[in-house]
Amino acid sequence: MNKPQANNLERVVSSAVAALVAMALTGCPSPPPAEEHADHAEFKVPTTLAEAHEQLEHMGADIKAAFDADKPGDAHDALHDIGSVIKALPALAEKAGVEAADEAKAVADDLMDGFSKLDGVLHGGDKVAWSDISEKVDVAMAKIASWLPEGAGHEAHDHGDEDHDEEAGHDR
Repeated sequence: MNKPQANNLERVVSSAVAALVAMALTGCPSPPPAEEHADHAEFKVPTTLAEAHEQLEHMGADIKAAFDADKPGDAHDALHDIGSVIKALPALAEKAGVEAADEAKAVADDLMDGFSKLDGVLHGGDKVAWSDISEKVDVAMAKIASWLPEGAGHEAHDHGDEDHDEEAGHDR
């Protein structure tokens, strides 16, 4: 090996060692304690478009309330769960017979973009208010609702909550 090659190899090895030492000193962020996310474990990814729509409505309302109250940290679990629902949307739309796959992906992208901006607030990003994303979310939610069969939606599945009044707070 000639001298320039040896110097290059030495620099590469030195850089790699320095990077490993830096990683060892700073460490990786540890996951939050399990008890901090006890209710987060109960989340289940929807299996139908109607379930997804309902979850998006409920989680969206919770996220909106947290941001409107200037307590974005209260929306942490909902923001992560809503991401799972949004990721499932295109497949659920296809399963429900929505023929416009590109449109379903665009709706999911719009929702992910909006909610990711809110999630960024929790991770040191720019301050974003619900009002900054609400129009995009409203349009996407209306599009999803248009894909649901007549009468589907909130009452289309069992919540497992016997005390839940399906008619409470809904338009008749």
